Amino acid sequence: MTLVGPDEITLDQLMSEIREMTKEEDPGSEYLSAVDWAKRWQRGLTQTRAVIRTLVGMERMVRMTRKCMASDGRMTRTPVYAIMEEKK
Repeated sequence: MTLVGPDEITLDQLMSEIREMTKEEDPGSEYLSAVDWAKRWQRGLTQTRAVIRTLVGMERMVRMTRKCMASDGRMTRTPVYAIMEEKK
């Protein structure tokens, strides 16, 4: 890399580079929150979270985060989980 003078680059260009480098992709529809897994499995949230923790520890489930809007309008990150294929 070479040094760039302050007159050769704008703040907008730098901010654009930062956004591009830190851009996150949505995990996808196969990733569900613990609440959604509880509804799907028709179990309580406490039991579902315990099962998810066990499956993540066994590497049968993977955890990511998804941006979503909180009830007060703020953007927040929610953990989401997907089941991994069984190793053969």
